[in-house]
This record gives sequence, C-alpha cells and structure tokens, in this order.
Amino acid sequence: SADHRRDARRNPLFFSTSRMCSGLGIGSVVMFVLAIGFLIGGAVSMQSAADDPRTPRVKTYDGYVDAWQDTHFDEYSGKYASTTPTISVARGASAGSGSTTTVKPWTKLEAGLADIGLKDSRSDYKRHNKHFALYTEIANFHAIGKRSEKKNEDVTLTIGSNTIKFHVTDCDVTKVNRKKTVKNAKGEDVEVDDPYWTVKPMFFTRINFVESDNGGSGVSTLRRETCDDVWWQVADSTKYTSSTAAANGCTTNLNPPMNKALEIVIRSPMDPVIKAMSIDDTGCERDFGPTAEEFRTRGVIFYSFMGVSLLVSFILLELSRAKHGWKYPLQVEISWCIFGDPNDFRERQTFPFCCYRIDPPKVFDTPIEKICYDISEALKNGKTKEIMGALLYDITAEANNEGMLRDEYIREIVVEEFNRLGYGDLRAEIADKIPKANPLRDLLDALLTERFDFEAQVLHRAMKGWGCDEDTLTTILCTLDEADIFKLQNAYSSRFEKSLESAMLSETEGKYKRVLLLAGCDGVAEAYAKVCRSAIEGAGTDCKALIRLMVTCTHQVMYDTRKAYGRLYNLDLARDMAGEWAISGDFKNILCALVKKHPDNIETDPDYEADIKILHDAVEGLGTDEDAIIGVLRNKTEEQLQMLQRKYDATHCEDLKLRLKSETTGLFESAGFRNTLMGLLTNREEQIAFYLKEAFEGWFSNDDWGLISMLVHRTPEEMELIRNAYTRVHGKDLIADIRKNCKGDYEKALVALVAPRARTYARGIKATAKGWIKSTNKSGLIALLTHKDMLMNSIRVEFQKESKGGTHLIQFLRRECSGEFERALVNIAEYTPPASYTASNAV
Repeated sequence: SADHRRDARRNPLFFSTSRMCSGLGIGSVVMFVLAIGFLIGGAVSMQSAADDPRTPRVKTYDGYVDAWQDTHFDEYSGKYASTTPTISVARGASAGSGSTTTVKPWTKLEAGLADIGLKDSRSDYKRHNKHFALYTEIANFHAIGKRSEKKNEDVTLTIGSNTIKFHVTDCDVTKVNRKKTVKNAKGEDVEVDDPYWTVKPMFFTRINFVESDNGGSGVSTLRRETCDDVWWQVADSTKYTSSTAAANGCTTNLNPPMNKALEIVIRSPMDPVIKAMSIDDTGCERDFGPTAEEFRTRGVIFYSFMGVSLLVSFILLELSRAKHGWKYPLQVEISWCIFGDPNDFRERQTFPFCCYRIDPPKVFDTPIEKICYDISEALKNGKTKEIMGALLYDITAEANNEGMLRDEYIREIVVEEFNRLGYGDLRAEIADKIPKANPLRDLLDALLTERFDFEAQVLHRAMKGWGCDEDTLTTILCTLDEADIFKLQNAYSSRFEKSLESAMLSETEGKYKRVLLLAGCDGVAEAYAKVCRSAIEGAGTDCKALIRLMVTCTHQVMYDTRKAYGRLYNLDLARDMAGEWAISGDFKNILCALVKKHPDNIETDPDYEADIKILHDAVEGLGTDEDAIIGVLRNKTEEQLQMLQRKYDATHCEDLKLRLKSETTGLFESAGFRNTLMGLLTNREEQIAFYLKEAFEGWFSNDDWGLISMLVHRTPEEMELIRNAYTRVHGKDLIADIRKNCKGDYEKALVALVAPRARTYARGIKATAKGWIKSTNKSGLIALLTHKDMLMNSIRVEFQKESKGGTHLIQFLRRECSGEFERALVNIAEYTPPASYTASNAV
C-alpha cells in the first residue's frame, strides 16, 4: 500500500521487520524459540551432571548397607533368635460369619521379599546378602462366600503391645460417558447422554510395619510402612445405571471371587531398604535418580536439538531475506567485527571457529611459571576447580623434584613466584575471587598461610560464639613441640591483639583449662614455675609436687624454671621453699641444693672413686652425713648418677639405693629427704611412672597437679619411654589408667599428651564426623589435615587403628565430604613426602 511504502522509505528497519513477518520468518522465530527451550533443557541437564545429586545419595545408602552388615543385622536377628512377638486379629462387625482370625506362626525371612526392594536397577550402589524380616499371614482372610469388611470399617491387629487399626477393602466408582440415538417428538433421530457406572472392588492383602528400635528385647513400637502395601483389585463387568446403584454395588460386591491371605511383615528401622526411603526425595520409588553420565547424555541430546533448531531457524531466515531482499540491522558493521580486519593475515582457526584468529602459543621457561599462569587464568574466570588443580594436584611432582614437602613448596615458592611474575598477591586474589561460604576458600587459606597463623585462626574459631570446640583445642594445644608454643602464642596475639592464655581462661574451666594452659600456653619453665607456686602458696605445702620437679628436671630446665619463677612472681624460688614450715632440716637442704642446679655446674669428668668413698664414709659408723650425700649427688646428671650406683654396687657389693634408704629410715628421719634421694637414684622414666601411679591413688581423688606436671612438655620420644616404663613397672597401660581415672575433656587432653601425635590427629579427624544433629566439621578437617605432610603416612595408619581397622582415612573423607572439597581433602590425605626430604622444622 502507499502507507506501507511511505513507512518503508522513512524507516528501513520497519520495512525489514514487516518482510520478516512472512511464513518463512514466523517459522524461523518458532524454531529459534524451540532452540532456546532446548538450550535451557541442556543447561539444566549439564548443571545436574555437575551437581551429581545421585553420588551423595548412593554414598549415604552404602553407609547404611555397611552399618547393616557390620552391626545392625546381627543385633536385629539376635533380637528374635529365641522368641517372636504375640499377634492376634479382631475382624470388623460386617465381616461374614466364620471369617478366619487364625494367624500362622511367625517366619523369619532371610532371603527378603522379591517385590520389596530398591527400584533402582543401576549397579553403582552396594548390594547386600543379609536380609531379615518377620513374616506371617492369615490364610483365607478374604474367602469365597464370606463377605469382607465394609470399605470404612476397621480390622484391629494386636502385635505385642501395639494395636493397629486399618481398612481391608476399598472400591472405586467410575462414570463412563456414552451417547445413544433416540427419536424426538418430531420423529427425528437425536443423540442424548446415556452414562453408566462401573465399580472396581479392592482387597488388602499385605500390611507392612517398621519397628522404632533395632535392638532391645521384644517388639518395639510399630509404624505403618505403606509403600509396600499390596491391594488385590477384582474386575466387575456390571454396568450400573446410577451412581447410587454403583455405590450399593461396592457394598454388595465385597465377596471375593477367590481365597486370598493377608500377609503381615515387620522390618528393622535400620534395614537399608527402609533407610533408602529417607534419602532426599527417594521415597517409595527407592530410586537415587539418574547418574551424572545420564544427565550429561541428556544435555548433549538437548544441545544437539538446539543446534538443529538454530540451523533450521537460520536457513528459514536466510530464505526469507533472499526472497524479500531485506538486510539485518547493522549487517555490515557486525560482519566486519566477526571476520576482523581484512589486512590481518594471521592464521585462522579451523572449523567451526574459523572466524577467530590464532594467537601464538604461550611459552614458559620453567614449570612453576606455567603453574602460576594457570592459577592466574583460573582466578580471572572464578573457576575454583581449576585453581585447586593448579595449586594442589599439579604441584606435587614439582615439589618432589625440589626435595620439598608440598605445603612448604606452595607457601615458599609458588606464592613468591606468583607475586614476582606480576600476577599480584595470591592470598588477596583468592580472597577476592572465591566466596567466603565456599569450603574450598578455607582450604586454600590453610595451604597458603603459615602454620601457626592458621592454627591461631582455627583456635579462635573454636572458641567463638556459644560454647567451644574442645576437640580442636585439645588436638592443637596438646600436640605442640616446645619450640612451637611461643610461635603459636605470638601468631595468636599478633592477629587478634590479645593473648591466647586470656582466651583460654575465659572459654575453658576446671582441670581441663589447667592442662591447656600448662601444655599449650606456657613454656616448660613457666609451667613448672606455676606448679611450684601452686605447691607453696596458700595453706600447707605440697611437698610431693616440689620433690617431683626437683628430681625429674634437668639442670637446664631447673635453672630456667627458677628464672621464670622470679620473672612471674618477683620472688626467689629457693628462698620461698626454705621459708615453708613443712620444709626443714635435711629435706630443706637437698631441695635448696637441687633448685640451685645450673648447667655450668655439671661435673664433666666425675671422680667416681672419690665419690664412692665419700658416700661409704657418710653411711658408715654412727649417724649419717647427709650433707656429704647431697654434695655428691647435686651436680650429677641422670646418666652419671646411674653410673655412680653401678660402680658403688661393684665396689662394696651392696645396693647404694637400698643402703641410703635404710640409713634415712627411722622415727627421727625425714621422709621428704628419703623420697628425694630415692627419686634421684631411680631411672628417670621409671620414677615418673611411680609418680603417675601415686597421683592416680590420691586420698580422695586424683592428684591432678601431679598428673599434669609429669605429662606436659614431654617430647614424643620421652613420652614413649615413660609409657613403656609405666607398663614395665605397673603392668598396665598408662592411657588405660588415664581413661579409668579421669573423665570428659580432661581425660581427652591427658590422653592427647601421652598418645603418639599422629594418633591424636586421627582422633581429632574422627571427631569431625557428622552425626544426628550436626554436619561434618569442615573447618576441623582442614585444620587437622593441612600442614601435616610429614606425618600423613602415620596419620593414615593411626586412623585405621582408631577405627578398629574398619575404615581407612580416605574412605572416611569420601563418606563425610563431596564434590571438589572431597577430592581436595583426599588428595591431601593420600600425599606421601619425597624419600629424600629431611627438615629440622618438619611437623
């Protein structure tokens, strides 16, 4: 039209659009909309493949199967090994006369029921061959010639103390519309409605129950499990002319055409078939959903249809353009942008990316440069999986080639090289690109952060909010080396501007607090100084505590303890002890001599013959020269004292220790002096074992100061010797006695001081497991697995021991975690340090 041509001259785009609205154009738009739908379907399928909801469901089910086979099956089958529950049935009032109420004896089904099981036919979940269910039936419950109960009438079943009421019949009424031809008043054929109704009677033939308790004695509370109920539907060909007649037919047709039993099944609440229904949306179908590969296949199919739809849409659009002669908006400009500058002679990529130019391949001088480049590219795109791949998985070989532990290589080489190459600060980049809620963010922080700074953050989180995570506090503070205590203290105060000791004082209490403070917040000298102060101040004097320290401390430790005492309390330890009324005479002399021990006063080349003569003269004749004995013993190391005893025994054919004991025993002799002498002349580890046993056997309770002071600040090698000596002297295990005499977090802390470090880490890892009301402690897992490269082999071994050989560390991590977080932790747990690695600062 003239108007149309005028609008076209004014607005070419209007002309093109109007031409597109032809049949070809509309077909192109329809195909494009279909392509969008296929794109959405493909994206949803691919996202489902990435999320893989099936895998955690299968892992959960596999855990149920393992628990059933390992524990619950034996418990449940043993529950009915010798007895079965009583059962009786009461029929409804409308049941036909003589309807049966006889229940057969219970049968124990150990082969399962063929029609009760998982509907999922895939092979990626565990099967089991241990089945157990109680089964019985009421034969001829629905019998020929005998009416069953009405539709809404109850049958009462009594099993043990459970009374269950349920309906055993049902009936569906269906209206069927049809037409018929009749003559109207004019004699013409007309169609009118002629509906009829049919009925479908149903009879209940199986009822299922699940117990509330797996163990115990006798049947526990039962609940209906309706997923596996069975109804028998009877065909009725009768056509009723009204809904009322059909409803009456439902009542009259409750006489079954053949005999049917009512089956009764009771199952354990821990039966995997029952547990499967509680996993996400599995429900009655007991199907864990498609696998990631199936989702991926669906996505490929959707994308394929999308491509075909787009191709058809484009062809139709081009046909429309060729027919009507219109152009795309900005066609020339877009063509130039796509195909680029015609003067650009760089090589083009092959089909299908022929429109793009190939940049020269990037060349790296060293492997670490490529690793840093990959990390930088992954950070730009926010791809956490690729970041973990470059920073953790791909770096192991390079660290081994350098003879370094992987975590050291990451912190000392990768972080510095990343900054040197101009990519920025790696920690800051990760903090900026990865959401804080992502657990991989915490894991990356742990890998990039210095050990003590990270452990300070973990301790702070463990004490933050309501309550505190005692397992984390125990695992970290009770496994510190002496040199690590002040490093951790400095890291904590530097980050949070308050001391770790003040945090412990506010967040913990009782004996447990005392262990954490002495073991993890004080050095050995400060800890022993506080023990001495506790023994002296207040009413009375704890002489045993003073003897324990004077006897077991080396010259260097005692010298440091005396200095620490003066620094903490502005008092002299020797003068304070000498001023106590309970310390006097020879006992006072020997304690004051021992507290003044100095490493420079150790006898470098003792004259044993002269010392033996002095000791022999001191105990011969009337009285005993205690000062001479103190003078000989005070400046000798433990090894020198043991050598002195052997030479004395050989020279005089008598035991020096027994002789001194007899000489210092009597009504007017000091028990404190005698006990100190005996401690000095006893093997150090054996004497500590004696002190520990003595602490367990206090008057009214344990001597907790004695236990703590003898266990803190021991190297792993010292603790192993002490534990062996305890077993040799007392015939018992030290850890077993701690568990017997101590409780709660206090017990766990003492056990952590005694057990091998790797065993303590294994216990801490096990404590992070999810439970009924808590999820997996991911922060705890990160803290206990990172910075442990040198100990990882031992941790794997000790974890298997701690789980009584039932679960390996890798299995545990795969059960508790999922996705990329699981893969990263498993990779850390599988790490083995290079055979050539040696480092003085290894964890």
